Amino acid sequence: MKYIVIIISIVCSTCNLKSQNFAFTNYSTDDGLPTSQIFQVTKDQKGYIWFSSDAGIGKFDMGKIKVLTMSDSLPDNTVFTLTKFLQNRLLGTCYNHNLFEVDINNYKILTTHKNITKILHKSNTLILQTSIIKNHAFLNTGIGLLNYSLSNLVVLSKRPPSYADIEITFSEDEPLLNFDEKYFSSSNTLFRDFRVTINFKDKKLNYFLQFKDQNINTNNFRVNKLKNGDVGLIIGRNYCILKKNGSSSYYTCNSEIVSAYQDAENDLWLGVRNIGALYFNNSNINNDPEVLLKNNTVTSVCNDNEGGIWLSTLENGIYYSPSKIIKQINSKALSSVSIKKIQVTDQNALILTSANEIIQTIPYNHDNLKIKSVLTFTDNEINNIKTIDGKVFATGRNYSSFLSTNLIKIGNSLPGVGAREILIDKNKIIWIAAYAGVKGYKFDQILADNPLKSIRQNCYGLSIDKANNMIIGSFNGLLSFKDDSVIPLNSKYPLLRSRIDYVFVDSLNRYWLTINGYGLCIYYNGKIYLIKQNDNNINSKVKCIVQNGNDYWIGTKNGLVKINIIIKDSIIENHFSVRYSSEDGLISDEINDLKKLNNLLLIGTSKGFCFANLNKITKNYRYDSIYLKPQNNNYIKNKLDNYFEIENNFDKLFIDIYQPAYRNFKSLKYAYKFDTDSAFVIQNSTTITLENIKYGNYKLIVKNASQINSTGQATINFTVKKPIWLRWWFICLVIILLFFIIYIILLIRTNKIKKVNAEKARIEKLINEYKMSSLQAQMNPHFIFNAFSSIQQFILTKQTDDAYDYLAKFSKLIRLVLESSRDNYINLQNEIDLLTLYLEVEQLRTDNKFKFNIKVNSNINIDSISIPIMLIQPHVENAIWHGISHLKNKDGLITIAIEELAEHIVFTVKDNGVGRKEAKKFNDAYNKQHRSLATDINNERLNLFESNSKIEDLFNNINEPCGTMVTIKIRKNDD
Repeated sequence: MKYIVIIISIVCSTCNLKSQNFAFTNYSTDDGLPTSQIFQVTKDQKGYIWFSSDAGIGKFDMGKIKVLTMSDSLPDNTVFTLTKFLQNRLLGTCYNHNLFEVDINNYKILTTHKNITKILHKSNTLILQTSIIKNHAFLNTGIGLLNYSLSNLVVLSKRPPSYADIEITFSEDEPLLNFDEKYFSSSNTLFRDFRVTINFKDKKLNYFLQFKDQNINTNNFRVNKLKNGDVGLIIGRNYCILKKNGSSSYYTCNSEIVSAYQDAENDLWLGVRNIGALYFNNSNINNDPEVLLKNNTVTSVCNDNEGGIWLSTLENGIYYSPSKIIKQINSKALSSVSIKKIQVTDQNALILTSANEIIQTIPYNHDNLKIKSVLTFTDNEINNIKTIDGKVFATGRNYSSFLSTNLIKIGNSLPGVGAREILIDKNKIIWIAAYAGVKGYKFDQILADNPLKSIRQNCYGLSIDKANNMIIGSFNGLLSFKDDSVIPLNSKYPLLRSRIDYVFVDSLNRYWLTINGYGLCIYYNGKIYLIKQNDNNINSKVKCIVQNGNDYWIGTKNGLVKINIIIKDSIIENHFSVRYSSEDGLISDEINDLKKLNNLLLIGTSKGFCFANLNKITKNYRYDSIYLKPQNNNYIKNKLDNYFEIENNFDKLFIDIYQPAYRNFKSLKYAYKFDTDSAFVIQNSTTITLENIKYGNYKLIVKNASQINSTGQATINFTVKKPIWLRWWFICLVIILLFFIIYIILLIRTNKIKKVNAEKARIEKLINEYKMSSLQAQMNPHFIFNAFSSIQQFILTKQTDDAYDYLAKFSKLIRLVLESSRDNYINLQNEIDLLTLYLEVEQLRTDNKFKFNIKVNSNINIDSISIPIMLIQPHVENAIWHGISHLKNKDGLITIAIEELAEHIVFTVKDNGVGRKEAKKFNDAYNKQHRSLATDINNERLNLFESNSKIEDLFNNINEPCGTMVTIKIRKNDD
């Protein structure tokens, strides 16, 4: 025989079958832990992981372990528990019965409640469990339930004759455990039967638990609430689930249970003395658990904000797994060895390793695998495997063989073909792609090395589309083979003429191609779509793709990538892209092969094999919790949680970035800017260095730049103080001195300026009075000229009686004007009389063509108000001669309304004449050379008296002009 085949069948024990790994990292004293004996790990309010031990307490912070001991004011180095308490504190319990609080912001020990310590010292009892409800901490001790905040002792006084009595009461959704101190304070008291009473919020239930073959020491009790509302209770080496429907179930271990924890995915963890951690999927204690961290005493378990799991042990420090979703089989055959290929059937998976071994696995439940058998080739380098009709076809460098489902050789062997890829189509033709080309064999003739068909192409990838065409990725591009014809699919796109290393056809008949030098793309409906390589998630070395519904799992040299792609309107939309790496639990970032087995994703890497549940594999953690703190120096003053002040004489300002990150803290990047900046500055360091900052108020914004889905950011405000010569008090002092000097100078000049201004005001007043008199003098001749013209007209027309009446009224009007001409102001009553007389004169002049009406508001005291003389008359004159005079009938009406405002008298002169537009036509037709000065003179007078006028055109319902309205606002005389 030219070869020897050694078949090794491994039959695993039940315990070994259930033993899996979550890719744990062990933190020990070599990594900074003060001891290997850890009592508890817990997460604080900010997301940081803390631990308690027999050598102090500590905190994990960005890869560093910080420790506090008695030299840091810790009451005792042996600390059993740490529990979240109040807003930013932890509550700790010590072996010497002392309690303490930890300020997590400033990382220091605070004072504790001394009365509780005295009670515990006196009774010499330990704290078994701590429950936090609002601002109260309830301590479960051997002498009863203590309220840490109020120093109250709550003890049950029941003494059943034949069973131990336990009572659980819910307060704010947290269960509190009470029991009889007479029984439970003695470590020698043993029981087999327990009566448990649970006071739910809506009902009260009794449970009777019997453990016939056990004598249980009553000093080991713990209680926790499960997420579905049930209650979990540790009694010795039993974990009981007391359900809200009144039923109960329990799981019994071979050793004492010391901790219980239900994680974020509703899975249950039990820490068992000297056995390890028992992991129950979906908290189902009726199924056999997985055994993790064998031979360890797991004292506590907790989640971090990233979905990681932390376990504390008494023997080997702390274990950390970044994720539960990626698991490994505890097998030397699958550890530290490169996985070449994975092939699956309905019932098992075949894993080909670089050690020339084919390992057969089978699923033993929905989430795990076990090794069934191992086949080792000692004389042949196997490079590919496929299954067909229950047989395994293994190809190697020296020979190729068929194996049975139990990995036993069947029949003869074929000389080795060095297959790069193997494909079996629906006609059961086996296609083998190698350096020399592609050969197709009938299933029953392959061992005779009689190829049915051959394609002379240097090929790298094979796949079958829905039309049963074989799609070939070759050195010369993308090819299609059907009916003995090879058709190039590269006529339109030069990109498809490049070397194609991998081909995958999905359920939508889309071709996924790895093109050398370009990376991953999709060829669909005659178009090609390049997939963007965001954040290096997808690089050019894509080796394998698995489709699971709308998700595509892609194996690359840079890790495992999940994407969800929709092609719409000739545009590829990458809706989701996320990368999994060794920081998420992968053994290696270099993925060689992927396959799907039921709900499991099988992952072959260059350093071993792992798998994950497709229904659970997620990556939704976000780096949104960021905290900023300036480094301490002598320049910083008035430091608060999110604000500080700094003197201006500093050279550099250092601000540290803190973040509860554990998966990939070494590769985190941060971006920062001031709120007034437009762009962020990206750096790898966790310390921001600021230089050349001028005085002023600043707001610094920092965010995590490592992940696209991280939207959280932190801000810190600070003020750089001004130099002394720019401080307000210094400026005020200088201003006061300058003001005093200026005041002395101004005081001397003020008197001179006052005298000059007084004289100037007096002169200006005289000038204004002269101007008003001058304008008034211009008004009087104008009015008199018009009056004499009217008299002349009466005489010429031989209207003697009208001329006489007109001359009588006119002489009276002249007398009133002359009597008032000595002053600039006239009594309002006299002004009304003057207007009345003037209107009567004009009525005669126009042959009674109009009527008039003067309305005075009853609230006006016309005898006590003075206004400038003759300001209204020009507007009344305009109403008569430019509005009323052009009417064809004698229905003219002039209305004068007088009202009083706070500082003004308002006159409204309204006529029903032809309007300004028609009046202008008459004026233009009959007196083109005349320019009226009355209006201009009157406007100048109005300005001098701080008064104004407003003219409005009036229209009827059919939008025809029906008159004019003038509003004159006159300032009242203050004298």
